[in-house]
Amino acid sequence: MERVLQKDSQIISLLRFPLTFLVVMQHCRGEIDMSPLWNRCTLTDLHAAVKVFFSGGLSLIAVPAFFFISGYLFFRNVSHWDKGAYTGKLKKRIHSLLIPYLLWNILCIPLVCFSTYFEHLAQAPSLAVQEYLGSIRWLHIFWDHTVATLDIPNLLGSHTLYVAPLLGTMWYVRDLIIMVVLSPLVWLFIKKTGKYGMVAFTLLFLLRIWPPITLNGISAYFFTLGAWFSLSRKSLIIPTIWRIPIFSIAALCLGWFVVSGGNEQYIGWQLTPLFLLTGVLTTFYLADSLVSHQPQIKMPAILSDSSFFVYALHIEFALPIGFFISKMVTLHATHPLVMTIRYLLTPIIIYVLCVAVYAVMRRTVPRMLFLLTGNR
Repeated sequence: MERVLQKDSQIISLLRFPLTFLVVMQHCRGEIDMSPLWNRCTLTDLHAAVKVFFSGGLSLIAVPAFFFISGYLFFRNVSHWDKGAYTGKLKKRIHSLLIPYLLWNILCIPLVCFSTYFEHLAQAPSLAVQEYLGSIRWLHIFWDHTVATLDIPNLLGSHTLYVAPLLGTMWYVRDLIIMVVLSPLVWLFIKKTGKYGMVAFTLLFLLRIWPPITLNGISAYFFTLGAWFSLSRKSLIIPTIWRIPIFSIAALCLGWFVVSGGNEQYIGWQLTPLFLLTGVLTTFYLADSLVSHQPQIKMPAILSDSSFFVYALHIEFALPIGFFISKMVTLHATHPLVMTIRYLLTPIIIYVLCVAVYAVMRRTVPRMLFLLTGNR
């Protein structure tokens, strides 16, 4: 069992960088919706297919995988649950989750001001900054600055509610804090219902049956699934008998996204939960296979250590700069092949920028970096 836990830890450490890179890539699709038209299949359509494959398909598994890992690690080596265990977990998460969450939502304001000024250098940058500051709902920055009902309903006709703080990507940390607070209920649910409760929860998740509350259904499901794996003392690797069906479903869903232009169409939207579940399980299996064949493989420490920092910094700071640099490098060319190169280059530039800032802060202001990353 100890060897299994060590291998699972190696898998999790190995996945932090590629999963964070996929998050960055998800945000590099751009605002223009480009769907391939396969009846003509031009270079433009192939460019669209590449963007959909990565940003509209593969990258969707990243955040659910992080929730799964969080639930798995939260309950690992937990043999009993009482007030002491609960308060101990809460105290640790104050430093690793709550403080970074508050700081990043505050730090977001000057970062957006900087990027907004940078983006509007050619035309009234000061006015653009003033408009941004005037648009902030100051009493809502830590919880529900953005509230939206997603357009496509589930199979039963209900719509999904999306709620995000000022720094949009921090919805992940907010939901993780909520799940930590609700962890006694997760413990009771798993201990009282076992695999039957998990099967029922899976069916609800696949059907997108979830109340219109701040906590996202993806957050609750994958954190609970990771907790179930941990408390059931199960390895992260799926049994052999399930592998072919799970891999096939994940591949078919991903193929449908590419053919139809992502998960923004009705069928793709309904297939997304199934893809997330099978995709996350497939990801862990692929990582396990890599570790099994290359047991000494490790990501460079700075890539693993900086993953949370990159996740927090990229969207409001490095993303607009990365888009600007990639457009300058490719001279604003419109040829589909050049645009594909630009698209693939942009997340690399963004990641390098974030890691560079991380490295500078680690040398110059390590205590501030400690607070911003929760000592990750």
